[in-house]
Amino acid sequence: MAYLHGKNLVSLYQIRWSSTLGALALLSLLSGCTNSESEAITNLIELDTGAIDVQAKEFIREAQAAVRKSPQDDNAVGQLGMTLEMNGFADRALIAYSIAADLNKANARWAYYESLLLASRGEFESALAAIDESILADPNYAPSWLWRGQWLLELDRTTESRKSYNRAIDLGAADAGSLGLIKVLLREGKDLHALKKLVALNQRIEHPEIARLTRKTTTKLDLVFGDAAEQEDYTPGNFSWNDPWSQSKRSYEASISAALENYRIAIDDPQKADAAHELIERLYARYPNNERVVVTFGVDLHRRDQREQAREIFEGASEKWVDNPVINRSLAEYALEAGDFQTAEGHLNAVLSHDSADGWTYAQLGLIAVETDRIQEARRNFQASLSTEESAEVHFYLANVQANLKEWVHARCHLERAIEMRPDFDEAKNDLARLRQLVPDLLSTPGTGLTGTKCLDELAN
Repeated sequence: MAYLHGKNLVSLYQIRWSSTLGALALLSLLSGCTNSESEAITNLIELDTGAIDVQAKEFIREAQAAVRKSPQDDNAVGQLGMTLEMNGFADRALIAYSIAADLNKANARWAYYESLLLASRGEFESALAAIDESILADPNYAPSWLWRGQWLLELDRTTESRKSYNRAIDLGAADAGSLGLIKVLLREGKDLHALKKLVALNQRIEHPEIARLTRKTTTKLDLVFGDAAEQEDYTPGNFSWNDPWSQSKRSYEASISAALENYRIAIDDPQKADAAHELIERLYARYPNNERVVVTFGVDLHRRDQREQAREIFEGASEKWVDNPVINRSLAEYALEAGDFQTAEGHLNAVLSHDSADGWTYAQLGLIAVETDRIQEARRNFQASLSTEESAEVHFYLANVQANLKEWVHARCHLERAIEMRPDFDEAKNDLARLRQLVPDLLSTPGTGLTGTKCLDELAN
């Protein structure tokens, strides 16, 4: 129908086992490890996690069982390390990472994780030794060079630190590397040179740490006068960078809620989007029967424009969780794109059975009714949508329906309200102009002199 506009949908989206092997079997599996490694692995496998969350305990037991089965598999040992670290056993995780790195020096991640834990304890020399092992295995991972530059700076080794930050910049970490080079200048006492670079960086990137360093340096150089010189910027936050390897550890948290919250935070940061995608993929692989994980994974695929895979995920999920509103909205969208209005209506009505105040869903039902020439039903659905949440677009759709029904004044009022809400709504302005041409005596009808909201209020009375 000629008066329909904007029918494309805008989405609102928003494991376990344990086994015990006999001592002889375990010893035979450990052959090939050094005596100290064998003892350390045995201690990790037999670690008593104490009175911790039941889900975390089972999660760790699962990882321990994998190591018990394959103690010479660096992936099993390293994943036990991630599980221990992410669930409160950082000291034991450090041991696991060290063993995993020895088992497979070609896997850069284990020495990388080991270095981060060592640095968190202030052991920067040991952290540097570990990060150098990681870089030897993978010299093209930019965050390794950023951390190396930072830890060298902690040790006042500015020349080496500068080289590391420059290497990070070469690998694509321009912003973080540039800030690192500025910190090197400040450590060397080259404050004026550093300030010039800080001002340039601050113009390109708004971040609390850059602002703090700029204020601190200008004050130190007596370039700020009066009361401003006494002001201190306490805005929290240190500059961070995209680190997919560290983000991937989040999927080893026992708490699904915590892991999903980490995904939500990461996906909202464009620099961490890739890490967020990897996180939800790992969660889905581990929890394929968890409703929240499955739904989030489907939404993530949709976000990445992997629509066919997302549709398959949602179709499978709909058999298990019939009433889930996100699943039904998603499947309704795919059905609408395919022109399958009957299937779409079924899913949209399922959404309303869960939430009868969902204005978006009423609007979609209104559009379907228009497409299938059920004008009165379209009007009811658009009115229901507006009763739950006001939208310029829905006012516009309803105005077109009412014009089709020759309800001229109502059409005029809804078009004017749409324009009030969205002053740049050119389609509504054009339709209002056409309506005035179509009905020349419109100004003499009830509601004359009133526009938009006031007009609708008078009609309601």
